[in-house]
Amino acid sequence: MWEWLGEPLPLDVANSLRRRGTQYQDLWRTWDDVLEWARHEVARLGPVPAEGADRLDELRELRDDVFAVLLAVTGQRPYPVDAAGRIDARARAWPVVRQLGSDPVVIAPDGTDAVTGLLARVGHATIDFAASAVAERLGFCDAPSCGQFFLRDRTNQQWCGPACGTRVRVARHTARH
Repeated sequence: MWEWLGEPLPLDVANSLRRRGTQYQDLWRTWDDVLEWARHEVARLGPVPAEGADRLDELRELRDDVFAVLLAVTGQRPYPVDAAGRIDARARAWPVVRQLGSDPVVIAPDGTDAVTGLLARVGHATIDFAASAVAERLGFCDAPSCGQFFLRDRTNQQWCGPACGTRVRVARHTARH
């Protein structure tokens, strides 16, 4: 289920919502789903504790804010005030520290619980991504049953992959005939 992971962290977070028809399905239905997702992200996030289920709603709220900010980036619109304000407030409340190494890492200060560390990393990664040159390549795949963020390989790329492009063309053809 998580085969699409590997994009910048904010995209991997936002893409935990999957569109089915016109409705979004939450891939983080339970904390076990988050743990499975986090196992694929362990190099960036570190281990996520099994006992964080009471913070699932908080993680989903942050994910929804990340989604809203990324959607604004794709449309070259201002960030939604409420979503950006909550991400900024979390960044102020939950600082992170960048550490040099073979791959620079972002860690939460000592004494920060692991779930707060996860939330802090996601918030800071979103701020860094939105301000980066890479954000100019951000796309939103509006193909039926997709609705995922992706990084464009070329400037005119409309869909995240060939399968989504095919679904759009088939839907157009069906609508015409």
